Amino acid sequence: MKIHLFAFPAAVLSSAITGALSADEPSSFKEQVKHAYLRYVATSSKDASSVTNEQWEELDSMVSEPIIDTSPETFLADCIEEFNIMPVEARSNWQLIVNDFPSIPQESAICMESLYHIFKDNNPNPDATTQDEQVRYDLYHASHNAAYDDLPDEVQGWIQDTSNPRYNVPTKALFPRDADDVVASVKFAKKYGVKISIKNSGHSFTGSSTRKGTLLLNMRKFERYAAKSITECDPNLAFEDFADQPCRLAIARGKLGYIRVGGGENWGETYKALDEYNDKVGEDKFFVIGGEAATVSPFGWTMQTGLGAQQVLQVEMVLADGNHVLFGPSEWTKVEGKVPQTTAVKGVCKIRNEWTECPEIPFADIWRAVRGGGGGEFIYSLLLFLLNGAQLLCDKFTIHDLGWGVVLSFYLQLHPDLSKENVELDYDCAGPNLSLQRIFFLVKYLHDPTYFEEANALIHNPDNKFDPVTVEDSNKCGANAGPLFFECNGAGAGLQAEKTWAQFLRNWNVLYAGHFGEDDYFTDDQLESLAAHGYCTSIVKYRSQYQALMTPGVVNRFDPEGPNLPNMGAPQIVASGLYENGIIPRKWLVENDIALVKMLLQMFGASSTAADSIRNIILFYGSFGVAHEGTSDGMDAVSAAQRKAGFWANFFPKDAFFTDMYGTEEDNDGLFPGYISPNHSTVVVRGPLKDDWGAACPSDETVAWRNEHCFSLQEAIFGTTLLKELELIKEKVDPDGMFTCAYCIGDN
Repeated sequence: MKIHLFAFPAAVLSSAITGALSADEPSSFKEQVKHAYLRYVATSSKDASSVTNEQWEELDSMVSEPIIDTSPETFLADCIEEFNIMPVEARSNWQLIVNDFPSIPQESAICMESLYHIFKDNNPNPDATTQDEQVRYDLYHASHNAAYDDLPDEVQGWIQDTSNPRYNVPTKALFPRDADDVVASVKFAKKYGVKISIKNSGHSFTGSSTRKGTLLLNMRKFERYAAKSITECDPNLAFEDFADQPCRLAIARGKLGYIRVGGGENWGETYKALDEYNDKVGEDKFFVIGGEAATVSPFGWTMQTGLGAQQVLQVEMVLADGNHVLFGPSEWTKVEGKVPQTTAVKGVCKIRNEWTECPEIPFADIWRAVRGGGGGEFIYSLLLFLLNGAQLLCDKFTIHDLGWGVVLSFYLQLHPDLSKENVELDYDCAGPNLSLQRIFFLVKYLHDPTYFEEANALIHNPDNKFDPVTVEDSNKCGANAGPLFFECNGAGAGLQAEKTWAQFLRNWNVLYAGHFGEDDYFTDDQLESLAAHGYCTSIVKYRSQYQALMTPGVVNRFDPEGPNLPNMGAPQIVASGLYENGIIPRKWLVENDIALVKMLLQMFGASSTAADSIRNIILFYGSFGVAHEGTSDGMDAVSAAQRKAGFWANFFPKDAFFTDMYGTEEDNDGLFPGYISPNHSTVVVRGPLKDDWGAACPSDETVAWRNEHCFSLQEAIFGTTLLKELELIKEKVDPDGMFTCAYCIGDN
C-alpha cells in the first residue's frame, strides 16, 4: 500500500512509528503505518453535523427531494412501533424499510430490519466496550423474537436515551431520484469533507447502511429500471459501440439477454418485472434466480458476498471524485470449463450528458472490487445482469445483504421455462427423525453426485439400486435450513432429488453401517412406515420465484382489501449471534462427511441419538455447486474459500475448527486464508487467535481484547492477501474515505 505520509498529521505518524518500534516483528512498521493511515482517513472527514444550514441549503437547491434531518428522536418516532407487533411474523419490512404505500404519512430514511442495527456494533449498551461478548449474547438472545415493550427495563432505557453514544444515526438523509442527485451529493460531500453512508434495503447484519455523522443516501426512490429494461440479445447483430457491451458479453457467456435493475429496487420488484414480461410475451421466456426475502436488495448478493459476481455485465456508478461512470469487460478469452475470462475492462464517463472516454480511471480494479469486495466504496447507479436462455449452470444463490455502496441495478441470468420445485421435508413424519440422514444426503447430492452410482456396488438388492444422478441434476438444486429440503429449478428437478432421497433412505443401513449408535439405523418397521409416508417429502411447484413469494403472500395491513405482498423476512429486535458462518471446503466436506457429523455431535453434545443432537442446528447453506470454482471471470473479489466452498454453516466458535479444514499457519505460509461467509456475518465474528490459528477467539473477552488478539472480521472473510489488495484499491479510488460503512474495506 502506498502511503502519503505528508497527508496526515505528525502525531498520527509518530504514534504509528512508536508502535512499530515497540513491536516484536520487524515487518510490523509497514502494517502500523498502513493502519494508522486507514484510521486517519476513517475519522478525518468533517462530521456532517458541523456543516452549516447555509451549506445544506446549497445541496438542497441541487437535488430533487428535500434533505431530511435524522436523529435518535426520529428513529424512535418512526421505527419502534413495528417491533411491538406480535407475533413476529405479522411485522412488515415493507412498512419499516420500503415505505412506498401512499397511506403511510411518515417516510423514514433510517429504519432497518433489526432494531439493534441502528446502534454501533448492533449494541445499545453504553458500556459496550467493557462488556464481554458472552454476556452480551446471553442478554440479547432472549430478545430475538420479543416485542419491544417486553425488553428488560434496562435495555429499553438505553434505547430511549437519545444521548446514548451508541446511537449510529446519520446527521442528514436524502432520497436521490436519479444519477444527477447522486452526483450532486458526492460533489457536495467532497467540497465540504463530509462522509457518505448508503442504504438500499437496511438488511445488513453489521449495520453497514447507517453511520453517525454522515449524509445518508437512501436509494429507495431512485429511478426504477427492471420493468422496462429486459432486453433479449440477438447473436446475429453486429456490435458497434460500448452501448452494445452487455449483449456482447452475455452472448459470449451463452446467455440470451439482460435485465437492468435500479439501485432502489428489491427482489420482490425484480421478480414481478420478470413475471409481467413473461406474461406479455406469452411464454416463460426468462427466469431469474435470486434471494427469497422480497425486501432485500439484489446488490449485496453481488457486492458483499460475490455469489452473483459472474452475473454482472456492466456497472454504472458515481465515484468518490464525482465522476459518473459506466464500465464492464471489453475483452475476454475462452477457457475450457470456465466462463469467459476477462482480460480488459473499458469504461466511459458522463460529461455534459454525454458518455465520453475517461482512460485515467482504474476500471479493472473497480470491476474486481465491486464484485465480491464488500460494501462502502462506491455508489452504484446500475448493474447489468444476465438473462440465461440456455441451461442452469452451477450457480446456487440465496440472499445477501450488502454492497460497495448504493447498488442501483442488477442483471441476473434467466432460464427458459425453469419452473420452481421445492422439496419439503417433514423430519418426523414416520417416527424416526431424519436430520442425520439429511446432512449426508445433502453432501452427496449437491457436491458428490457420482457417489450414488458408485454406491451401487455395495447394494445387493437390485430394487434398491440408485438411478444415475448427473452433475446437471445436482446443479439444478440448492438447499437451506428448515423444512425446505431442496429448492430446485427446472421441470423434474425436484422429482429427481426426491426419488434419490427415497433410495438413499432405503440404503442408509448399508451405506453408513457401524458409524453411529444402534438407534440411528432403521428397523424394518420404520422402513415400511417411511415408504408409506412417501419418505416424508412433498413437492410444491411454482411457475416462478415471484409466485413462490406470493403463495400465500402477506396481507397488506395498510391496504387489507388490496393484493397481498410478497413473503419476506420479518423485522426482529436483534439479528446477531455468537455463531460463525464458517465455510466448509467442498473437498474436505466430500472426504470427511462422517467426521463432520461427529464434530457436530461433539460441538453440540450428544443426545440419545445422533439425529436428536443435531436436529435443531441451523446448518448447511447450500448455495454452492459442483462447478462453482469455474464461474469466476478471473477478475473478481470472491474469496478462495467461497470459490471452493461446500456449505457454510452456523457454528459456534470451537478450537481446531479452522485448522482441521484450512490448515495451520505453516501450511498457509503465514498468510491467513479466510474462511467466513460474508452472508449474514455478524459484528461479533472474529477469526481465530492471531498467534494460534487452532484456537477460536474466546467469546468471554471484551471487544477491545478480541480486536487486538483475533483476526478481524474483514480478514476472516477475505484472507490476508485479498484484503490487502482490496485496501489498496480502496485507497486508490476513495483516498479520502468518503464512502463509509461498518466492517467494510478500509473500516479497520
